[in-house]
Amino acid sequence: MDANVKKTKLSKLVEMRAGHPIRGRIEETKGAGTFVVSLKNALPFAEINWSSLSEVKLEGRGEPYWLREGDFLFPTRGSSTYSLYVDGGIGTKKVVASPNFIVMRPLEKKRTPFLPAFVAWWMNQSVAQKMLGSLSQGTTLLRAINKAGLENLDIYLPSLEKQKKIMHALKLQKEEAQLLEQQRENTVAFMQGLAEQLLASGKGMNKNAN
Repeated sequence: MDANVKKTKLSKLVEMRAGHPIRGRIEETKGAGTFVVSLKNALPFAEINWSSLSEVKLEGRGEPYWLREGDFLFPTRGSSTYSLYVDGGIGTKKVVASPNFIVMRPLEKKRTPFLPAFVAWWMNQSVAQKMLGSLSQGTTLLRAINKAGLENLDIYLPSLEKQKKIMHALKLQKEEAQLLEQQRENTVAFMQGLAEQLLASGKGMNKNAN
């Protein structure tokens, strides 16, 4: 192992809490002013689609465990074992995680410097996914992993500077993917436009022939 890479347990880096206890289906309540993140809000690159959150009225007397930038979420059951990172897009919204998530928040007094976004990224890589698979229960289609299993996940941390470089490379990868997707959409729109022009031209020729 590289001398600059430190192996540690996830439990040494974050505290973990269950998502907000919502009974039954998540029901939309416009104007409630509070929101919930669920798996349907997931985007590529461990991101959250903040504009698609469900606005809900939260029940219970206790103060909810509001999400904040730097948290990351992990689904406790289902086919997905990919974490989601809470970035600056959360803004000032009051948001909780659905019950299907475990919320991970960096410890206040962390001994090892790390970027939360890096740890979320690491957990989504194939090597970490294999480790998570060995810690989970159930089938590939419906896996479950509990808090104790997550706490035992090995995290490999390079220097803080290396973490920043990896996050910068990830940012460039996202930008490239966005450009490619935009090019794909432009090409599809162009080809559809050509087809519509051909259809219009064909109809015009038929009318003239008649």
